[in-house]
Amino acid sequence: MGFPDRIERTMPIAHPPEKVWAALTTAEGLGAWFGNEATNGFAQLPEDAYRKAYDGNTEGWAKELGELADYLDAA
Repeated sequence: MGFPDRIERTMPIAHPPEKVWAALTTAEGLGAWFGNEATNGFAQLPEDAYRKAYDGNTEGWAKELGELADYLDAA
């Protein structure tokens, strides 16, 4: 069974593109809403563990994008 090689999400955010871009691409912006550490959680996993990690990641992005919107609303 194959898995997609990417995760895509669309979420309307009522802020100017420049503000969203800064939150996504600057250390200050990312650190404020996303955290400061990243790891490759998919390397060398068996298929069932990969599915669990993949599903957690897709669900996690909905949460993270909600946190981005909350951060931008508060700024």
